[in-house]
Amino acid sequence: MQVPLAVTNNDSPDVKLYWRNGAGSRVLYYTLQTGDRVDITTYRGHVWEIANNDRGCMAKFVVDRDADSSGITVGP
Repeated sequence: MQVPLAVTNNDSPDVKLYWRNGAGSRVLYYTLQTGDRVDITTYRGHVWEIANNDRGCMAKFVVDRDADSSGITVGP
């Protein structure tokens, strides 16, 4: 089932939003600058990752199997 996902970068320098595909590989979706927000459609059970410019993982997020919508916020 499709789920709307909002990703907001409140205070970090540029961050990258990756989707982890079925093989576990990163697929770059967006680079978000400070203050940016992106709204995308994903699916329950999909894994998303936020990384800094050095490609280091800052957060990993799995869309809940019961979710009707979801969100990720970087910073406060």
